[in-house]
Amino acid sequence: MNMIFLIGGPCSGKTTIAKDIINARDAVYLSTGDIVREIAKTNEAMAESIKYGRLAPEHHMDEMTLSKLMYLSKRDRDVVIDGYPRYFEQLFDIVTYLGDVRKFFYFVEATYDEMQERDLQRGRVDNTESQFRNRFRIFQERTMPMVKLLQSRDEIISVDSDTTILQLDLEEHRAFGNGGTWANIGFYTT
Repeated sequence: MNMIFLIGGPCSGKTTIAKDIINARDAVYLSTGDIVREIAKTNEAMAESIKYGRLAPEHHMDEMTLSKLMYLSKRDRDVVIDGYPRYFEQLFDIVTYLGDVRKFFYFVEATYDEMQERDLQRGRVDNTESQFRNRFRIFQERTMPMVKLLQSRDEIISVDSDTTILQLDLEEHRAFGNGGTWANIGFYTT
């Protein structure tokens, strides 16, 4: 069982790559965006976050996502996680609570213009130019420091947003936490 984490900016192509992996590996799909929209149906603070392009309130998001990951880690199917972790504390939780699970981290790269164009084509309530700029700014401030740390430790693989499943040979990459060096990294905050 593998957990495949796809990290990238808003509309970088994470979901497209996730769907390819799911089809090729008969994997389970977990999207943080879907989790946020589900919580927003009954949580006003979450709904406001979506409406104004802010990150979802972290405690709701973290609790639900980690709970789902812990549940799925006990099954024998691979899991593809779209858009998680987004910052150091979430990465720390993954390592702490999912220690024995093989983890693969991929950073899906796309240009700002590509991401913005995809975002505006979606037609959702939370897809406006100003909301995209805000989500991208938050991504740069919160997620990129974590990605850069993982890159410096050779614990994340960068892929272009047009990558196909044939190019993602998961078995050739070192499993994060399975021969990796996370135990030596410790807990980092920004």
